[in-house]
Amino acid sequence: ENLGDHGLLSHVFSLHQSLVHVPLLLVAPERVPAGTVVTEPVSLVDVAPTLEGLAGIGAAGAEGRRGRSLMTSPPEARADRVLVAEHPPPGPILDILLANDPHLDLTGFDRSWAAAREGSLKLVVDGLGSSALFDLASDPDEMRDVAREHPEAVARLSAALAEPLAHLPPTRARAAEAPGAAPLDAATRERLHALGYM
Repeated sequence: ENLGDHGLLSHVFSLHQSLVHVPLLLVAPERVPAGTVVTEPVSLVDVAPTLEGLAGIGAAGAEGRRGRSLMTSPPEARADRVLVAEHPPPGPILDILLANDPHLDLTGFDRSWAAAREGSLKLVVDGLGSSALFDLASDPDEMRDVAREHPEAVARLSAALAEPLAHLPPTRARAAEAPGAAPLDAATRERLHALGYM
């Protein structure tokens, strides 16, 4: 959650570390030694192979999978890969904010985000074309853009984001125009409303 980080609240509007650096705790007696800590960055794509490995089962199609088990693959196999995160446009929450205050300027929030991380370098790109590169080793709060100092990293990480950005809409307006978007049924709308999303 952003709790004032970067002037933001909640778990939307960014891909800062305050949102994407989430601890994963596993308790599996006799399978995970107590005190085991994985220190290199990992991804959600690693969760399924890790759980499958702990359960002693294989997964269909695992050979084409990007994720790696945190228990069996060596740290060096995970350390230098590019990890990708994405966040679609915020959707109905902007409408809720505007309903409470029609004078809010939310143009800076109406966009999608994508990020690529390799080692300590993290490139963040928004759906409107802005980008910034952060070195998390020296700047864990992501306050200083170091893109000019590392143009080769920007190029490499931008290339890694080319596929995710191709399907991620830049704004809510573009998302609403997406072909094949099914309308929500009444029960789904009611559940989303109860959760505060509509």
